[in-house]
Amino acid sequence: MTENVFLISGLYGFDNEAKLDNFIFINVLGSGSFAKVVLVKHRSTRKISALKMIKVNPEDRPSTESRIMFLLKHQFLTSMAYSFQSMGYICFVMDFGIGGDLLFHLITAVNLGGGFSSDRTRFYAAEIACALGFLHSNKILYRDLKLENVLLDKDGHVKIADFGLCKDNMLYRARTTSLCGTPEFMAPEALCINPLQGYGRAADWWSFGVVVYQMRCGYVPFRGENHDAVLSEVNKGLRFEAGIEEPTQHLVINLLLKEPDKRLGGGPRDFIDVKNHAFFEPINWDQLSDRSLKPDFAPQLKNDTDMKYFDISYLLQPHLPTDHLNEHIRRYKDDELNLIYELFSYHEERKTDDTS
Repeated sequence: MTENVFLISGLYGFDNEAKLDNFIFINVLGSGSFAKVVLVKHRSTRKISALKMIKVNPEDRPSTESRIMFLLKHQFLTSMAYSFQSMGYICFVMDFGIGGDLLFHLITAVNLGGGFSSDRTRFYAAEIACALGFLHSNKILYRDLKLENVLLDKDGHVKIADFGLCKDNMLYRARTTSLCGTPEFMAPEALCINPLQGYGRAADWWSFGVVVYQMRCGYVPFRGENHDAVLSEVNKGLRFEAGIEEPTQHLVINLLLKEPDKRLGGGPRDFIDVKNHAFFEPINWDQLSDRSLKPDFAPQLKNDTDMKYFDISYLLQPHLPTDHLNEHIRRYKDDELNLIYELFSYHEERKTDDTS
């Protein structure tokens, strides 16, 4: 880990001199209730990055998220170069997963007739499992594994993103009782929390099982509009379509055991038990870890800002953060408001840098 990390207000990698007008804003990559992720180019260095902008909440500083991205470097995790605060936002300057998220690619595969092939599923699953094992070895419970949060880099390797729901200090027997996550990916013990028992790291391996099933079959195994509906589907049991290979079924069945202590990965050996499953027998883990194992799919890109693997609904969003701007209008002078509009217009980039 990095030593002598400069902290301010609980943020890691804080750069006191960085500000939003250091960047040219290119396009919206994703948007949620409290944050927006934008593709940006630094005005001086011309480096392309993903910029996560989180609305400032004095009572909720995302220190765990910044710590994970800044300190815990891993080949299959999104990393952060630095953080800063500007114009009412906490900002993270991060890797740009130019290959898009796995849900985008799965939808493409489903439209062509099915989920990912067994080999493609195995490759992504192995890289995701490595990343989860690394987080668990650093006492981090991820809690938000879903295909939307699994990005691909320019070479087609996995980059897990969005660490906003992570729980720190989660040793093997540690438990938490917070209700958070996407219901269709949440373990039964996290959907229906017993305050005396809670849930631990095994909950991530349940989510992993859901993701493996989804990649191979094209849809999640337990569908519902809320926690109770999903839990009802879980209680009906797991079903597979014809044609799903036995090793895949066996892996998923053991990852989706209701009892956390019996679940694959739920014991003290964690990731080691998962990687030793017969489903992963074709994987050379050394080659996988050093990224020398070639993906079945590599993004076909025109340049370092190619957006072909991103949801068109985000790309068509207005770049101006109007959802948050009104709260801050009274705080800024006219020239500062004009700067905000300029940042999200990208008009300068279109005029001066069309060939990049």
